Amino acid sequence: MRSRMTDDLAGHCVRCYLRTEFCACALIPRVETATRFVIVRHEREAYKSTNSARWAQLALIHSELWPYSGRLTLDERVRTLPAAWLLFPAAEGEPAPEVTSEHRPRCVVVLDGTWRQVRRMLNSSSPLRALPRLTLPKTPARAAALRHSVHPDGRSTLEAMALAVALLEGEACAAP
Repeated sequence: MRSRMTDDLAGHCVRCYLRTEFCACALIPRVETATRFVIVRHEREAYKSTNSARWAQLALIHSELWPYSGRLTLDERVRTLPAAWLLFPAAEGEPAPEVTSEHRPRCVVVLDGTWRQVRRMLNSSSPLRALPRLTLPKTPARAAALRHSVHPDGRSTLEAMALAVALLEGEACAAP
């Protein structure tokens, strides 16, 4: 069950949002990447203690969290991102661009929410749809997955971002 809390965070850590007695802040590593990560979090995910995007944002030094409550502000902000790619599976029948040393993102946009929420976010934003897709390699079934997904490419935001860091920056950088 996913937990939702009140705006005042009563009984929860104000940084990681877990219950105070289970605060994980001391366990969250600080990871330096050359790639900037912009997490666009659906408004319904903001006060869930199980929102793994918060942990990813706390771990990645070059990351920021943008709240999503509508496409107009998002569209304007996405247009300002230099060499941005979208971390999202390639569209059906569309080949994903290959990451090379000459052709790689300087910024990765990550949509955070349920599959239904992120598909709506993507479908409502032409600047997001226009970004090249950073598609993660297929992986075998993950026994240690944070969350079970019915979607074959489904991962928690934290897992997807860790795989993206491994792909772009190397396994050693992603290990923490």
